[in-house]
Amino acid sequence: MNRLLLYILFAITAIPAAAIEAADGQQWYGYYSGSEQLSEFGTGQSEHYMCAIFLPGNQGQAYGKTIRALRFVVQGVADLSDMDVWLSSSLPGTMDDVDIERHRIDLSAVADLTPCDVALDAPYAVPDGGVYVGYSFWSDDPFPVIATMGVPTQANSFFLKTSDSYPTWQDLTRFNYGNLAIQVLLDGEFHENAAKVGNFGEKVTTAATATTLPLTIVNWGAKGMRSIDFVLTSDGVAQPEQHYDFDEPVTVVRGTATIELPFTSPAEPGISHKTVTITRVNGLPNEYGAEEACAHGAVVTIGESAPRRVVMEEFTGTWCGWCPRGLVGLEHLEKDFADRFIGISVHNNDPMAIPDYDPMLPRSFPSENLDRQESGDPFFGFFYGLGSEPSYGIRDDVERHLAELTEATIELQADWADADSTRIRATASIALQYDRDDTPPYALAYVLLADSLRGEGNDWNQNNDFTLIMAQRYASDPYLGYLTHLDQRIKGMAFNDVAVATAGLRRGLTGSVAGPFVQGVPNTSEHVMDISANTIIQDKRNLRLVVLLLNTDDGHIVNAADTRIGASSTDAIASPVSKATCVPQRYDLTGRRLSDTSAGHNAMQIVRLSDGTTKKIIVKP
Repeated sequence: MNRLLLYILFAITAIPAAAIEAADGQQWYGYYSGSEQLSEFGTGQSEHYMCAIFLPGNQGQAYGKTIRALRFVVQGVADLSDMDVWLSSSLPGTMDDVDIERHRIDLSAVADLTPCDVALDAPYAVPDGGVYVGYSFWSDDPFPVIATMGVPTQANSFFLKTSDSYPTWQDLTRFNYGNLAIQVLLDGEFHENAAKVGNFGEKVTTAATATTLPLTIVNWGAKGMRSIDFVLTSDGVAQPEQHYDFDEPVTVVRGTATIELPFTSPAEPGISHKTVTITRVNGLPNEYGAEEACAHGAVVTIGESAPRRVVMEEFTGTWCGWCPRGLVGLEHLEKDFADRFIGISVHNNDPMAIPDYDPMLPRSFPSENLDRQESGDPFFGFFYGLGSEPSYGIRDDVERHLAELTEATIELQADWADADSTRIRATASIALQYDRDDTPPYALAYVLLADSLRGEGNDWNQNNDFTLIMAQRYASDPYLGYLTHLDQRIKGMAFNDVAVATAGLRRGLTGSVAGPFVQGVPNTSEHVMDISANTIIQDKRNLRLVVLLLNTDDGHIVNAADTRIGASSTDAIASPVSKATCVPQRYDLTGRRLSDTSAGHNAMQIVRLSDGTTKKIIVKP
């Protein structure tokens, strides 16, 4: 179809149809099933959005099928304009690049958080090369895009491009933002009793411990799932078939349920490879073959947990008025947990921002991510916004993460690889708490941190909304109270723990971890980071390097270490890195010199160091 003809077709405004019911031989299908809890997503600013999923044509549910209609869910409809739904053989650079079918939507017929159906002009047969299905619009709503939450993120389920924040297409499935709330109505032959089980990664447990193995079961049959039968195979030895009845039937295609399979871990450290195969659904043979209906994982048994460090990536910006509480949370966590905690301050849209973290930015600021497993507020913690505001609740979250089992230790050394101090040579040593003949699903990532960053101009002044009337309820808070007495724009701040360079940030460096491993014996890995072109670094004496040991199955941080350049991480633990290694002179916020470090009215103090620099510190009562 040529471009001119497409333009003529696109001029037609499509009024969304009333709910289209799937007839016999039809099925609504997508990575979103329609039954999940939903979450909102957006860039927080006005811009043009393009969102899509990809349906492979040579495998999966769309194989050999025909698309009849599209279904989508959005929010903030009152702030949307120029909305289209479309099919395209590739991700389009602009709307003019859509090459299959495009419909302009009459937004008067669209409601917030309500599935909206649009029939195609003619059925479209999904080709072997697959098809992208998406929608586009201009939005003044900060979070207009709707995705799933609480269910596994599927490959091909969320692609995003925006006019400003994400000018090139991003595959957001790598960052677990959920599955885009869009479906297609398919024509064809479908399974009636079919189910799959998702790969379950590696479960870490201590020896001879009663525990459970979580299994996520996905329905692929038109008849739903009332029960399943399955076989568990451990290191090639199949156990007797087991039966499981669901408390609540799973009725929608691609709907999921999680079951906990009880077992007792082995008496000795080691790894046991396991396979789960679903043999029957609703008492009938699973219409998926054994290869498609099985999932793999392992149980890692350790004698005791390795020493653990929790990593918090704190998302902030000088423009963000509520972000000072994140700086307070970070400073107190470093004080309370010392060598058991690593804080990384990730700046956005200010002079300290780096593009490496852009695909991982949260939907609101301030925010944090603990070990890339759990997101929340960097001061109030995970339960902020759920009806309670625990002051400094993030401390409890860090305590929970410290209690989790860790099967690997990691240590780090870093030095300058050249006389000009432009290249950092990092050597990481990884040791497991058990023997392993293969390479575990690990990779290393590095983040370079800078302390005492400061600058001139409005972009360096920290916005502080704790001066507003609405924030006066925090005036008596022992941690946040001093913020209510500062200026609306805090000038001259020294920013610490700032991420200024990375390597392998999201998925780790390929080949950076290699087996086999002997219990307790470290394997080493070396990486050189070039910072010669870095314009954010101000004083190379204030740099620290962090190494993250990532699990490549789900992206979580297994363990971490940090060090100054020229010192080992064991040295850093024995004598924690001082961000001000000289005798300070102390002043209150009015500039009056103090004779001691007493708290009270002087809980927030200005410290002038012997090198001439100054910083604000908190003196805890």
